[in-house]
Amino acid sequence: MEQEMISIILPIYNAEKYLHETIQSVLNQTYTNFELIAVNDGSTDGSMDVLQRIADDRLRIIDKKNTGVSDTRNMAIKAARGEYICFLDADDYYAPFYLQRMYETAIDKDADMVVCNYVPFRGEPNFSEMKSEALHVENSEMLVQAGVLTSAWTKLIKISTLYKYEIFFDTNMSFGEDLFFCWKAYLASRDIWMIDEKLYGYRMTNNGATSKYHPKLYEKYKAAFVELKQFGKMVNKDDEYQMDVFLATRIPSFILMTVREKSSLREKSDRLLNILDDDVIQSVYENWNIFIKRIKPEEISFYEKCRRKKIFILLMSGYKRNIISSVKNKIKEIL
Repeated sequence: MEQEMISIILPIYNAEKYLHETIQSVLNQTYTNFELIAVNDGSTDGSMDVLQRIADDRLRIIDKKNTGVSDTRNMAIKAARGEYICFLDADDYYAPFYLQRMYETAIDKDADMVVCNYVPFRGEPNFSEMKSEALHVENSEMLVQAGVLTSAWTKLIKISTLYKYEIFFDTNMSFGEDLFFCWKAYLASRDIWMIDEKLYGYRMTNNGATSKYHPKLYEKYKAAFVELKQFGKMVNKDDEYQMDVFLATRIPSFILMTVREKSSLREKSDRLLNILDDDVIQSVYENWNIFIKRIKPEEISFYEKCRRKKIFILLMSGYKRNIISSVKNKIKEIL
């Protein structure tokens, strides 16, 4: 049987340090019918030089002005020629058999989406060739519990699904853009399968999205979930309770962004109270015995404070987390 083409989307912004290794992990794939769409998003370092030194017909280079990662990915999706699409960040790795295993599963199960697991790493990732039995994804909670719903790079998706429903990354989101893209693709997909194999190497760095300040994160998440629920109704998939739980469990991020705001302690307290008074969040906490089954046992105490609106204690936990994060990043920079 002839192998179908897979389009790999690689957004690049000032990524020269690891870019050659990342691209080499694609060129070394056991599955060979792919195109690697590398989009340089206005890099000011030597990223373009790295790209131009690579001689491989499967590499397509697009150079453009800086518009952000979501717009960059969207441009690549529109330029893709493959039957399937997957994603890669410019400092990460594919296992040599990433495409092979994902494609085999898609064909064997006639899947619209295939999801794999990932391995965090510093230095070099350690991949295992051990195969697992594919699991049919009955609901999004399976992906949430496995920790693989929120990242685009753990998924192989039929590109026709994205085109049919015009699914693209939200350019207004600076944090969580993968989540809403993936959730919408999940809702649009007819058949979804998961293989518990760590095929993707996620590099641990000091430049993660949680280390930055994202203004109005709560408002953006709230609006995105409203739109996502509307989309779910359009495709006749009811996933609203899981969405509500997910919003309610973003409180740690909302607190972190609140303490990073340039405002008084009183203003921060009022803002956090407003978030905790959210109708959706309160409705989740009202069904407490159901909710605590969706979170880890060690998280129950924290969310009990959220339910009881212990504003000062929650803010202090946010300040503590922010300080620890800053200190850790400075130590890593020294080391």
